[in-house]
Amino acid sequence: MHLSISKYLLILLVLCSGAFAQDPVAETKPDPKPDQITLSNGDVLRGKIITLLEGKMKFESPALGELEIPLENITNIETAESVTIKNKAGEMLQRRITGLGDGKVKLGTAPTGGPEMSDLLQDDLVAINPPEKPAAIWSGAVAIGAYSFSGNTKRRGANASLDATRLTEADQINAAVNWDYAQDKETGDWELTQRRLAGQMQYDYFLGERSYLLVTTAAEGDRFKDIDLRYTAGAGYGYKLIKTEDFKLSVEAGLNYFHEDYHSPIASDGYLAARAAYNLEWNIYEKTKFLQKTVWLPSLDDKDDSYVRVVSKLRTSLTEAMFAEAVWEFDFDNTPSPGFNRKDNRYFLNVGWEF
Repeated sequence: MHLSISKYLLILLVLCSGAFAQDPVAETKPDPKPDQITLSNGDVLRGKIITLLEGKMKFESPALGELEIPLENITNIETAESVTIKNKAGEMLQRRITGLGDGKVKLGTAPTGGPEMSDLLQDDLVAINPPEKPAAIWSGAVAIGAYSFSGNTKRRGANASLDATRLTEADQINAAVNWDYAQDKETGDWELTQRRLAGQMQYDYFLGERSYLLVTTAAEGDRFKDIDLRYTAGAGYGYKLIKTEDFKLSVEAGLNYFHEDYHSPIASDGYLAARAAYNLEWNIYEKTKFLQKTVWLPSLDDKDDSYVRVVSKLRTSLTEAMFAEAVWEFDFDNTPSPGFNRKDNRYFLNVGWEF
């Protein structure tokens, strides 16, 4: 009995010692084959193509780090694996690039196999590994203001505004809503002295990096300008004259229909108008910027009918999302309701939040 147990223990020890005596073979993986580009000066770089966008390639070199190289300085490209290739038609191709030559991008099979593809004209190459399009989101700002006077002048009022933009690679939507309200008290009850609500929306379809087609509409009601409804709608063309990080200026031209209904028992007014507009955004300092939008609608039927609206904002950031702003709104209606002024100026001091 004891002999049998000893025999089994001896066998177990021999087996264990043999297992521990064996040197473990470390599992090694071969280094991935690098991408390769040849520069116009003859230098050859090996590493990883990150992306090619707008004629510039981002290339990761183990020795030199991340490089940005103009495509015009590259005479040959070879990728180790399939990459995403975007052509002028907007198609996305998954293939290896085996070289450049005779004005063509030579395409091969992917490492997993598959049929070869015909070469792509180099002029039709738009991007390599373009980033995924971000989901369209809304951004903008909401601002509010309020005031109260007592003593010789008894007045209270409030105002609010919302500006929102939805931007994609193909188009843009801009929307805005403005509201202001005020009451005065001389004797007795509070009396309404201001009630105005206005909204507008514009859709831009991009034709290129700077030019776009647009459709726009706006509506406004202002009890103390005798405006029951002022409505405009039209279409046109826009161009981004200046587009830098700190200064943006776009101009627009087109045709609009202009219509006004009044609270007073007078006939409505409507006409076809030309439309000229500009949008300006100037980052004056790190936390302060100036915004201005101007629209001019001169009638094509009567030279005396003309409407101008200018909205100017000086905005300063208080925190990452919160800001303070001074606003000046100017309206000029050359043919107002009888007994009303042609010019209106409104001034606001607001706090707001960007989203």
